[in-house]
Amino acid sequence: MNERSHDGERIADVDDGDAIADVVEEAAEDAAPGAPLVVEPHDPADPAVARLVERARLLHDPWARLSPDAPISGDHVLNPDWHGDETPPPPREAAVLIALAANAAGELGVILTERASHLSAHAGQVALPGGKIEKGETPTMAALREAEEEVELPPGAVEPLGIFEAYLTRTNYIVVPVLALVRERVTLRPHPGEVSEVFLAPWSRVMDAAYRHERSYELEGRRRRFYETMVGDKSVWGVTAGIFKVVSERLYGP
Repeated sequence: MNERSHDGERIADVDDGDAIADVVEEAAEDAAPGAPLVVEPHDPADPAVARLVERARLLHDPWARLSPDAPISGDHVLNPDWHGDETPPPPREAAVLIALAANAAGELGVILTERASHLSAHAGQVALPGGKIEKGETPTMAALREAEEEVELPPGAVEPLGIFEAYLTRTNYIVVPVLALVRERVTLRPHPGEVSEVFLAPWSRVMDAAYRHERSYELEGRRRRFYETMVGDKSVWGVTAGIFKVVSERLYGP
């Protein structure tokens, strides 16, 4: 079992011999840390986007709330005994934006951020734009607001396509992923108080199960299992990788 370090913890591959592919697609590092990033609308003639839009019709209404009895995915699927016999408090509601845009070469990617290093929680981690759902907001309203605050993505430049089932995190957030397309050329600028970098990750890579690996590490005396996808030298792991797994299975099948 191979081990390495991640944020001060020892991480081990779950399966012996499991390794990230040697040939890694070029990450869309179109900007230096903290620099603006220009993204383009997708090519309307791209058949992959046309298929994605068609499949998105099966998702929940992008402007609605999920019904209380809607299925829930999350960290508990890999870690069913995380809370033991304790009953966790009611989860806090949040939403993230899965905004798809193209780079200068026309390749479809998803907008990701690297959280600022000075933050008290999840510093330096790769994440989707998003945050807490405020009173009176739908998940899509919250995701668009947070994306504008974090990277200056104008809500009017985005077309929401649908929302996925909620994702329950170990830290007791219930996160609703919102799928959307960027419909015009925009310049993204990371908020220095929250984000150190904004970049495009290749959509084909984060959706491909071949690049998604199950990992584990010790936390609070327990072994936590999670998913990870490498995009160039960036690790997309934990909740973000778990959400991408759910999205991939809903749009393209397991």
